[in-house]
Amino acid sequence: MGKRYILDPDTLTFKEHKTTKKQLFRKIGLFTAIGVVLGVLFYIGAIFLHHTPTGVFLKFQNNRLVSGLLKMESRLDKKAEILSSIEEKDDYLYRNYAELTPLPSTIRQAGFGGVDRYKKFDVFNQGKLLARVFKKADILENQIKIQEKSFEEVSQLSLEKKRFFACKPGISPLLKSDYFRISDYFGRRYHPVFRQWKEHTGVDYAAMYGTPVYATGDGIVVATGWDSGYGNRVIVNHGFGYKTVYAHLQKCSVKVGDKVKRGKLVGLVGNTGVSTGPHLHYEVRKNNNPVNPLYYYIDDLTDEQYKAIVHK
Repeated sequence: MGKRYILDPDTLTFKEHKTTKKQLFRKIGLFTAIGVVLGVLFYIGAIFLHHTPTGVFLKFQNNRLVSGLLKMESRLDKKAEILSSIEEKDDYLYRNYAELTPLPSTIRQAGFGGVDRYKKFDVFNQGKLLARVFKKADILENQIKIQEKSFEEVSQLSLEKKRFFACKPGISPLLKSDYFRISDYFGRRYHPVFRQWKEHTGVDYAAMYGTPVYATGDGIVVATGWDSGYGNRVIVNHGFGYKTVYAHLQKCSVKVGDKVKRGKLVGLVGNTGVSTGPHLHYEVRKNNNPVNPLYYYIDDLTDEQYKAIVHK
């Protein structure tokens, strides 16, 4: 470091200037004081800047946004609870009625595994809150879509089920007061004509000639007229694997291709074919196999109730 010189006014000569320790400490103290003052001023300025109208407004807006997000999250949680209750009823009531199995949670919660689609919110101040709310909204939207599809499936099958119950044989083919008794039941019996044990594929109703015979379910007539031992007979295809046969008729009141409703007149009791007296031989076939017709209706309708069905 070079030496410093000052002019002596008395001698008009230059003399070497030496800084004393006291002067040195004064300089250090002065610079330190200036630094502290500048730091304080900078700190005060930063605080002042933070509390400018713009800063205050932005802080207020941020607090409002956070409050709004928290309220939205609360509402989503409540909606999720309501949807959960609907899903439970759907699984164990509506889907059960339509004979559908409950939807497993793997389907109801599908589409939210794997890649974190909410990582983009990490750059925001309230990133975690934003991600949480958006995820809940997305899950709820997805569950609503799945529930909507379930309702559509149930609705479609319920309509089909309604048609099924209308078509399935469900009443007696004769008015209760119109026949004397059931003269032969379904199953193995001793045949009155052939005099041997044979399987009886239907139920025989002993009744007067000309007694009206009614279709036991909605369907389409697929056969009418003479058929060997059956004599005059009518066969109705009800769909869903069901057919009914009305045999030994005096007269067929329908023709092939006719659409019939439950309670529609299909013929009159007679004694045609292999028969020992006037009666109706009635069969129910499931997938072309004879089944016991008495399993398909409960004989508890009054004549008035039966007539209400017949005269619809």
